Amino acid sequence: MPCLVCANLNNFELTSAIIRLNDFSCLSRSTESRLTGRVVPQEPIRTILHLKNNDFSASVADLSAQGLGIWAYKIREKGIVLEPNAPINLDYYLPRQSKKFTMKGKVAYLKPARSWLMFRLGVCIKPNNEQESKLQDYIYLRHQDILRVLEQTFNRSYEPFRNANIFF
Repeated sequence: MPCLVCANLNNFELTSAIIRLNDFSCLSRSTESRLTGRVVPQEPIRTILHLKNNDFSASVADLSAQGLGIWAYKIREKGIVLEPNAPINLDYYLPRQSKKFTMKGKVAYLKPARSWLMFRLGVCIKPNNEQESKLQDYIYLRHQDILRVLEQTFNRSYEPFRNANIFF
Protein backbone atom coordinates (compact mmCIF):
# COMPACT_ATOMS: atom_id res chain seq x y z
CA MET A 1 0.00 0.00 0.00
CA PRO A 2 1.47 3.43 -0.86
CA CYS A 3 2.55 5.65 2.01
CA LEU A 4 4.27 8.96 2.60
CA VAL A 5 7.97 8.45 3.23
CA CYS A 6 10.51 10.49 5.17
CA ALA A 7 14.26 10.13 4.52
CA ASN A 8 17.52 11.94 5.23
CA LEU A 9 19.76 13.22 2.44
CA ASN A 10 22.98 11.20 2.49
CA ASN A 11 24.74 12.27 -0.71
CA PHE A 12 24.07 14.04 -3.99
CA GLU A 13 26.19 13.27 -7.06
CA LEU A 14 25.64 15.82 -9.80
CA THR A 15 27.67 14.09 -12.49
CA SER A 16 25.72 10.85 -12.28
CA ALA A 17 22.43 12.53 -11.24
CA ILE A 18 22.16 10.25 -8.22
CA ILE A 19 20.67 11.25 -4.89
CA ARG A 20 21.35 8.92 -1.98
CA LEU A 21 18.88 8.88 0.89
CA ASN A 22 18.92 6.90 4.14
CA ASP A 23 16.82 6.35 7.27
CA PHE A 24 13.57 5.81 5.37
CA SER A 25 10.39 5.61 7.39
CA CYS A 26 6.74 5.42 6.45
CA LEU A 27 4.84 8.37 7.90
CA SER A 28 1.29 7.18 7.36
CA ARG A 29 -0.69 4.17 6.31
CA SER A 30 -1.84 5.69 3.05
CA THR A 31 -1.35 8.77 0.97
CA GLU A 32 -5.05 9.61 1.24
CA SER A 33 -5.01 9.86 5.04
CA ARG A 34 -2.55 12.78 5.19
CA LEU A 35 -4.22 16.08 4.29
CA THR A 36 -1.56 18.57 5.39
CA GLY A 37 2.19 19.01 5.16
CA ARG A 38 4.15 17.45 7.99
CA VAL A 39 7.69 18.27 9.05
CA VAL A 40 10.29 16.78 11.35
CA PRO A 41 11.58 19.44 13.76
CA GLN A 42 15.24 20.38 13.38
CA GLU A 43 15.67 20.78 17.12
CA PRO A 44 13.84 18.74 19.78
CA ILE A 45 10.38 19.86 20.81
CA ARG A 46 9.54 18.63 24.29
CA THR A 47 5.92 18.21 25.24
CA ILE A 48 3.99 17.33 28.37
CA LEU A 49 1.17 14.85 27.83
CA HIS A 50 -1.72 15.00 30.28
CA LEU A 51 -3.30 11.54 30.31
CA LYS A 52 -5.81 10.30 32.85
CA ASN A 53 -4.50 12.44 35.74
CA ASN A 54 -0.86 11.65 34.88
CA ASP A 55 1.71 13.88 33.21
CA PHE A 56 4.34 12.44 30.86
CA SER A 57 7.30 14.12 29.25
CA ALA A 58 7.54 13.25 25.56
CA SER A 59 9.21 14.43 22.35
CA VAL A 60 7.56 15.59 19.13
CA ALA A 61 8.65 13.35 16.23
CA ASP A 62 6.83 15.30 13.51
CA LEU A 63 4.02 17.79 13.28
CA SER A 64 1.42 19.35 11.04
CA ALA A 65 -1.33 21.90 11.62
CA GLN A 66 -3.75 19.06 12.44
CA GLY A 67 -1.60 16.44 14.13
CA LEU A 68 1.51 15.43 16.00
CA GLY A 69 3.64 12.33 15.99
CA ILE A 70 5.05 11.87 19.48
CA TRP A 71 7.70 9.60 21.01
CA ALA A 72 6.43 8.67 24.47
CA TYR A 73 8.27 6.68 27.12
CA LYS A 74 6.90 4.35 29.81
CA ILE A 75 3.21 5.13 29.33
CA ARG A 76 2.05 1.55 29.80
CA GLU A 77 4.46 1.01 32.70
CA LYS A 78 2.30 3.43 34.71
CA GLY A 79 -0.86 1.48 33.88
CA ILE A 80 -2.14 3.87 31.22
CA VAL A 81 -3.98 2.09 28.42
CA LEU A 82 -4.77 4.28 25.44
CA GLU A 83 -7.15 3.46 22.66
CA PRO A 84 -7.81 5.36 19.43
CA ASN A 85 -10.07 8.40 20.00
CA ALA A 86 -9.05 8.66 23.67
CA PRO A 87 -8.92 12.34 24.74
CA ILE A 88 -5.49 13.85 25.40
CA ASN A 89 -4.22 17.25 26.48
CA LEU A 90 -0.72 18.47 25.74
CA ASP A 91 1.56 21.46 26.28
CA TYR A 92 4.60 22.37 24.17
CA TYR A 93 6.67 25.28 22.89
CA LEU A 94 7.53 25.65 19.22
CA PRO A 95 11.20 26.51 18.56
CA ARG A 96 11.85 30.26 18.65
CA GLN A 97 8.44 30.87 20.26
CA SER A 98 7.94 32.09 23.81
CA LYS A 99 4.26 31.22 24.07
CA LYS A 100 3.22 27.79 25.32
CA PHE A 101 0.78 25.84 23.18
CA THR A 102 -1.90 24.09 25.21
CA MET A 103 -4.14 21.89 23.10
CA LYS A 104 -6.74 19.21 23.34
CA GLY A 105 -6.70 16.32 20.97
CA LYS A 106 -7.48 12.68 20.53
CA VAL A 107 -5.26 9.65 20.07
CA ALA A 108 -5.12 8.50 16.45
CA TYR A 109 -2.83 5.51 17.13
CA LEU A 110 -0.39 4.08 19.65
CA LYS A 111 2.21 1.55 18.61
CA PRO A 112 5.36 0.18 20.22
CA ALA A 113 8.63 1.47 18.83
CA ARG A 114 12.07 -0.15 18.90
CA SER A 115 11.84 -0.75 22.65
CA TRP A 116 8.90 -2.08 24.63
CA LEU A 117 9.20 1.04 26.83
CA MET A 118 9.00 3.50 23.89
CA PHE A 119 5.80 4.19 21.97
CA ARG A 120 4.93 6.18 18.88
CA LEU A 121 1.75 8.11 19.52
CA GLY A 122 -0.30 9.84 16.85
CA VAL A 123 -2.44 12.72 18.08
CA CYS A 124 -5.09 14.63 16.12
CA ILE A 125 -5.29 18.21 17.37
CA LYS A 126 -7.76 21.03 16.94
CA PRO A 127 -5.73 24.24 17.24
CA ASN A 128 -7.44 27.60 17.55
CA ASN A 129 -6.82 30.18 14.79
CA GLU A 130 -3.74 31.69 16.46
CA GLN A 131 -2.19 28.29 17.15
CA GLU A 132 -2.89 27.08 13.62
CA SER A 133 -1.30 30.21 12.19
CA LYS A 134 1.85 29.72 14.32
CA LEU A 135 2.02 26.05 13.35
CA GLN A 136 1.67 26.85 9.65
CA ASP A 137 4.38 29.52 9.96
CA TYR A 138 6.70 27.02 11.65
CA ILE A 139 5.97 24.36 9.01
CA TYR A 140 6.62 26.84 6.20
CA LEU A 141 9.96 27.91 7.76
CA ARG A 142 10.95 24.29 8.30
CA HIS A 143 10.17 23.50 4.65
CA GLN A 144 12.37 26.45 3.66
CA ASP A 145 15.19 25.12 5.88
CA ILE A 146 14.97 21.73 4.18
CA LEU A 147 15.02 23.29 0.72
CA ARG A 148 17.99 25.45 1.72
CA VAL A 149 19.96 22.36 2.81
CA LEU A 150 19.15 20.63 -0.47
CA GLU A 151 20.22 23.71 -2.44
CA GLN A 152 23.48 24.01 -0.50
CA THR A 153 24.22 20.35 -1.11
CA PHE A 154 23.50 20.81 -4.80
CA ASN A 155 25.68 23.95 -5.01
CA ARG A 156 28.58 22.21 -3.24
CA SER A 157 28.55 19.57 -5.93
CA TYR A 158 29.22 22.31 -8.52
CA GLU A 159 32.25 23.69 -6.69
CA PRO A 160 35.36 23.27 -8.84
CA PHE A 161 38.07 20.99 -7.59
CA ARG A 162 40.92 22.88 -6.00
CA ASN A 163 44.21 21.64 -4.68
CA ALA A 164 42.69 21.71 -1.21
CA ASN A 165 40.03 19.22 -2.40
CA ILE A 166 42.51 16.72 -3.78
CA PHE A 167 43.86 14.11 -1.42
CA PHE A 168 46.71 11.76 -2.32
